[in-house]
Amino acid sequence: MGRARRNHNKRRRESFPKKIPASALALDKLFDYNPILEDFKATPTSLYGWFWGKVPSVNKLTLDIHKTHRRASTAEVRRFKRGLKEILAGKQDSVPASRFYKLVIWVAKPCYTAGGQVEKWDVSNYLKVAEDGLTEALGFDDSRIARIEGVKVQTTGRAAWAFELTVTENPQ
Repeated sequence: MGRARRNHNKRRRESFPKKIPASALALDKLFDYNPILEDFKATPTSLYGWFWGKVPSVNKLTLDIHKTHRRASTAEVRRFKRGLKEILAGKQDSVPASRFYKLVIWVAKPCYTAGGQVEKWDVSNYLKVAEDGLTEALGFDDSRIARIEGVKVQTTGRAAWAFELTVTENPQ
């Protein structure tokens, strides 16, 4: 490993907040797209989950398979969805019974560069992959999501994301 790479990794570790669980630090050594569940709450009308790790962007959703004119999920997306299924296994019974749902997804990443410029990333690029992963893991079809909201959250350290799934009877 070259000196520049070692210094880059050292700077990355130094920028973490001081109170990060060991499980989240272990994530840095594995794959960033393996979600680590930090909190999960279920009520009769809603579900809430908070995760360490990144959500893959829709820009990394699929790749072209050479000469077959087909598209396949990328390794990051497959890893992310597999991780969600493992984490949320057995929580399908927690999903409140409803025809339609409202889904709010918070994505926490740095919003500013080291020089103070606005970091260019769209919160909407992260919604589709998170929505698909959650609905597959929780065992219902994403066509039942009547409303989806994305919220960009500023963080200076570890990437994280959260969701809240609530019951709504009318798709408005």
